[in-house]
Amino acid sequence: MNLSSPHVETTRGLSRRARRGSSPAVAVVLFLLVAAGSARAQTVKLESGWEFLPDKTASLTVGSAAGAEGWRAARVGLSWNAQFEDLRDYMGVAWYRARFAAPELGGGRRALLRFGAVDYFAEVYVNGKKAGEHEGGYMPFHFDVTDSLKPGANELLVRVTDPPMDEKENLARFPSMLYKEIPHGKQNWYVQTGGIWQPVWLEVKPRVYISDVKVFSRVDGTVGVVVRSRINMVPRTVTIEPGPKKISFVEGEPADPALRNAAGALQLGIEVRVIDPQGASITVPPADPGTGNPYFTTKIPNPQLWSPDHPRLYTVEVKFGEDTYTDRFGFRSFEARDGKFYLNGEPYYMLAALDQDFYPETIYTAPSEGYIRDQMLKAKRLGLNLLRCHIKVCEPSYLKIADEVGMLVWYEIPSWNDFNHFSPKAAERGEHVFRGLRPREESDRGARHPRRGQQRVLR
Repeated sequence: MNLSSPHVETTRGLSRRARRGSSPAVAVVLFLLVAAGSARAQTVKLESGWEFLPDKTASLTVGSAAGAEGWRAARVGLSWNAQFEDLRDYMGVAWYRARFAAPELGGGRRALLRFGAVDYFAEVYVNGKKAGEHEGGYMPFHFDVTDSLKPGANELLVRVTDPPMDEKENLARFPSMLYKEIPHGKQNWYVQTGGIWQPVWLEVKPRVYISDVKVFSRVDGTVGVVVRSRINMVPRTVTIEPGPKKISFVEGEPADPALRNAAGALQLGIEVRVIDPQGASITVPPADPGTGNPYFTTKIPNPQLWSPDHPRLYTVEVKFGEDTYTDRFGFRSFEARDGKFYLNGEPYYMLAALDQDFYPETIYTAPSEGYIRDQMLKAKRLGLNLLRCHIKVCEPSYLKIADEVGMLVWYEIPSWNDFNHFSPKAAERGEHVFRGLRPREESDRGARHPRRGQQRVLR
């Protein structure tokens, strides 16, 4: 989205910041641990000191890549196509590497290596040991790398495959990943998006930690919070939306006997509270105390509804042992009936614009949260109340700011039906993206976000 200029198809005028990676390769620097939060739960942003190497023959291995020539300084959180003029249209294999200091992991703490998104297929290695792999250019993923770390400096190596659009080359080199069977947006119209195009960070968690939080809200003030933690427990059936849903609440290690009281009831010590827009705190009690069912529910009197004119947001805070999780959510309803849309029970007329969500300088990655906020506020001043984000999974910052400024978002998932080609594998990949959107919206990113008005499949 760029309301300051009429077109976003061009990549002319790439900023010096975006082109900085084109300079000659420099020595890899050691990441400093700048922790957000307490020493018990740290977030280490892996932003600096990265190097990048195109592997145009796809012949390098983990062992041979380190000694290969051609490494250059690079950024993560920005596609290689946006950074390097000589790779503007490059599709194929490339490598990223960086070094970082091992965090303090005493007391059973775990180190989770997280990626916002990598296009398209990522293979991740820590100190030469494979941490895992992930297919899909839009979804976040993570690996527990605790057992791969060593004291002092550690090396992170990522091999990325972005299958070429040329069908002959694609079939010859990557027959299991055909471009026409892979969900993508307007890259084949504008500019490709290869590599680590969203952030990378290391998250240090306590031995027992919160792995997932889901918040469900209704306009009558009902709030349900499901907390998943890294302790194994039995799934229970609870009513969240109309109708029962079975949810596997927790995962990982067997339950610690110390978490049970003398009567054998589980004492998880999970605390949940909701904070209203004025700062008042409401405790959310467990629905089924003593059973290990971490479903919490309450009813907030006279909830302040979210709308574009009044984007009121509540905060959910979950504490579990040494771990704390916070996010924001809203109360609103959105429905279609009798040929009309209704927001919070009132007829709602959409005044929308198509947002390709491409940017003149950074292509697929938004330049900054400030940039997105400025563009959305300009859209509101133009009288718009909805943006249709076209054939793309919105970045978390895009959705966060839409919540804050009061902008509804309608988006289609990336499509996979180029040239009327369809296959079971294409359907499987498309379904994977579609199903991944709700966890991204309501789970990986936390609470129920009020700005999502429509989500659809574009064929």
